[in-house]
Amino acid sequence: MKSILFFCVSLLFTASFVQAKELPSRSEMIKKALESQSSCQNFVRIDDKNIYLGFGYYRQNFENPRSAQPGFLRVVPIETPALAYNLKTEDSAIGAIAIESQLYVLTYSGLELWDLNSRERVAIYSTLKNKETVSLDYRQHATGFARYQNQLIISHGRLGLSFFDLASRKVTKSLDLVTSQSPLESEATDVAISGKYAYVLMDSFTLVESGPSAFQGLAVVDVETHSIVGEIGSMGPGADSLVLDKQSLIVSFWGMPIWKYNLAEIQGRKMPEPENRVWKFPVFGHPTGKADLDQKYYYTCFKKMSVKGDQPSSFHPMALDRRILMLD
Repeated sequence: MKSILFFCVSLLFTASFVQAKELPSRSEMIKKALESQSSCQNFVRIDDKNIYLGFGYYRQNFENPRSAQPGFLRVVPIETPALAYNLKTEDSAIGAIAIESQLYVLTYSGLELWDLNSRERVAIYSTLKNKETVSLDYRQHATGFARYQNQLIISHGRLGLSFFDLASRKVTKSLDLVTSQSPLESEATDVAISGKYAYVLMDSFTLVESGPSAFQGLAVVDVETHSIVGEIGSMGPGADSLVLDKQSLIVSFWGMPIWKYNLAEIQGRKMPEPENRVWKFPVFGHPTGKADLDQKYYYTCFKKMSVKGDQPSSFHPMALDRRILMLD
């Protein structure tokens, strides 16, 4: 009897071990779901349930002020990617943050609130203080956002930073950044939160042929007091995507290269030398748009280019191994 009982327990243990071994890790599930999608464009964002992909152009002509370009957001359930669906946005989708069943979709000209259960848009809010309708000049539009407690912190191009209160659902504060450099201009291109600080990625908007350029680097903002507590310059041009990874900041410069900075060394007036610089990728091309990451992969939209230049570029959702990117 004891032998039979021991055999049954051993069999159950072996079956459980094999089943556990065969179950894919969370990272592998995300990779499979992401790469099952046929296209991508503006960003990749991932939460516990879904992957979000944004589509739409900044502008197709050279009009100024810019007119809205209708776009869409693709919601990809991680466990059932075949059930992915699109939400049509009034302007191009450039970011998404879900809070339970509510989804905030950032576009260049507004903040759209969607109900994930009904898949219907609830409202559109302004991303600027005291402006319900927005008619903005080139590169004055929203570029990225992050959440801190009951606030959404929105990077807003040449206009700096906005603070959107989730309770009142309106912008309570707008903040100009690096205003001391006049007449040159910078633009806020992305934002990430660590503790109570917002790290705002700044690139030069005003280009000069000689002499110092406009500010390029990080503006550090205390999100509780809405005040600038640091400006750290000496960063290269083209910084357009920022991802926080534990104690590191991962910065993409037009997708190539990707630099990793130690957060503890970001202080004073000058950026430290990056710990890692990535210039090469597994296939010919480079990432584009905003990226996300976990402990195993850097999730991005990859722009594949023809080696001979005889074929048009194509865009593919891709999970890049962190080891290949030298992020570990």
